[in-house]
Amino acid sequence: MDLPTEIEHDRNWYVASIMPGETQRALTGLATDKIPHCYPRIHVRNEPEPLIRGYVFVGLFGTDEEFSHVRAITGISRLLPVGSEKPLFVREAEMRAFMKRVVAGEFDVRVEHDRLPWFQKDEKLGITSGPFFGHTGTFVRVHKGAVIVRVMFFGRPLEVMLNGHQVQQMM
Repeated sequence: MDLPTEIEHDRNWYVASIMPGETQRALTGLATDKIPHCYPRIHVRNEPEPLIRGYVFVGLFGTDEEFSHVRAITGISRLLPVGSEKPLFVREAEMRAFMKRVVAGEFDVRVEHDRLPWFQKDEKLGITSGPFFGHTGTFVRVHKGAVIVRVMFFGRPLEVMLNGHQVQQMM
């Protein structure tokens, strides 16, 4: 979903975890309840794929009632907390800047199979560009012409698709 056209300065974008296999139900529930949400997708060899599988951003003003309402939507398991405190959020302006980069195709994967670097399973890699720039991860596999790397995202392992030129071996 696109971000609303009017900026609501008090709104923040919280990260909600989606239960495995429940993505469509969660997104439908958010849309039905008219809760602003963003499930960014990229193109991997011209096929749409979620940018951050298993998570959706929800636009809220940060009230306990809103948090409870979102948690009650079928398919949503929880809002990701910072430690044991309030849920983690991204400010409206940061979310807009991020989505402009997604829409511009900055994170799309366009690698051809014959140009992929060769890595060993569980080899440590540094990420040199894209949304996870500066992070390290481990090589998992090649899928649809992309390098799949496992990184830590909000304290949990997450597999992300990257172009071969976005990663390098760690020495």
